[in-house]
Amino acid sequence: DILDLLEFLISRFSNVDEAFRKIINTSDTKTPLITLRVFQAALVALDCGKFKGPDENQRLAAIFRYLDPGGEGSISQNEWRVLGQLWNEFDLTIREFVQFLQIAFGEDLQDAWEALDDDQSGELSE
Repeated sequence: DILDLLEFLISRFSNVDEAFRKIINTSDTKTPLITLRVFQAALVALDCGKFKGPDENQRLAAIFRYLDPGGEGSISQNEWRVLGQLWNEFDLTIREFVQFLQIAFGEDLQDAWEALDDDQSGELSE
């Protein structure tokens, strides 16, 4: 789930600090800490549907606990920055994959998509 969160954040923000500030700014409280309530509300406000389902609250709580290793009930900006290394690795992986696709299929990524989408469903099948 942490990678799903990261994928969502990378698609909307330029870095982890920008994401942290946006989450803080969705809160009525002006404390520089993210609580579970603020985290959940921010993901709703940001229209994150990645965790929708009957276990949504449990999944978000598990992500929150991962980012709050001390168990204080809040995530500081320094704790949030643990996502920075994952962010950098995720970003590098995406860039390397795009580079591979460009080498294999040419500069137009639409050509790669058409080759990989065998059934023309608009989605990748297993």
